[in-house]
Amino acid sequence: PSGGCLLTEKEFSKKVKDLFLHSAPDKKSLKLLKIGRHFRINSKVKLIVGRNLQENKRLKRINSKEFIELSPINTTGPLGLAPVMISAKTLNTCARIVASYSDKPKEKVIKILVKCPGRIPSIIAVYKGIQKELFKNLII
Repeated sequence: PSGGCLLTEKEFSKKVKDLFLHSAPDKKSLKLLKIGRHFRINSKVKLIVGRNLQENKRLKRINSKEFIELSPINTTGPLGLAPVMISAKTLNTCARIVASYSDKPKEKVIKILVKCPGRIPSIIAVYKGIQKELFKNLII
C-alpha cells in the first residue's frame, strides 16, 4: 500500500490485532486505538495513557462508565483509562505506569487520583522512580 492508511502503520496495526484478540470491537474501542500509548496489562486489562494535553482531553471526552480514570494530582502528567473491572494489584500497576510518564523528578512520590464511575474518588501514592523500561514489554 502507498501509505496514508492507518493499517499500514506498524504500531497501529499491532493495536488493531490486540483489540481483535482480546475483545469484540465496537465504535468506541476503534476510536480509542488512535489515541495514546496502549499497554496490555493482562488478557482482560488494557491501559491507555495520553501522550500530551490534546490526547488527555480526547480520552476524557471519550470516557464513560466503562473506564476508570487515573491522573496525577501533585504534578502534570498523562490521563490513563483502564476498564472498571480491575483488581487492586492491576490498578496499582496502571497507576505506576501513569506515574512513570508524569513530569515530576524520578525520586518523588506521585499521587494518582483514581475516579471510578459510581464510587468516591481515591488516591494511590506511587514512586516516580519506576523506570519506563519496566513497562516496555506491556506496550502494544
